[in-house]
Amino acid sequence: MNMTPNRASRQQIAVANCPLDGCPMRPFATVKAPLGFTISLHGCYFCNFDHVVVTASDAGGKTRLVAQWSYIADSGVYILVKEYGRNSPGWIELTCSALPQREQ
Repeated sequence: MNMTPNRASRQQIAVANCPLDGCPMRPFATVKAPLGFTISLHGCYFCNFDHVVVTASDAGGKTRLVAQWSYIADSGVYILVKEYGRNSPGWIELTCSALPQREQ
């Protein structure tokens, strides 16, 4: 996964490239978290958000990776592929609630 440097306009910056087609992954959902953090979900529109990278940003603008999710078509659910470092309690649950809902 290729990481891009943090810049002033984080909403327009891709945090990674899609592993399927190499397109930039862009933010598609945000959730407010405790202690002033904002959780952002990034995905590739062209791949129907099959891979999701989650970041957390604080009020000062510092951003860090939280987790990575992949959609499994056979079971119709997202699975947690990787959790980055120690996350605050509840961040993974907040991410789960913001993942795209798909019909089977």
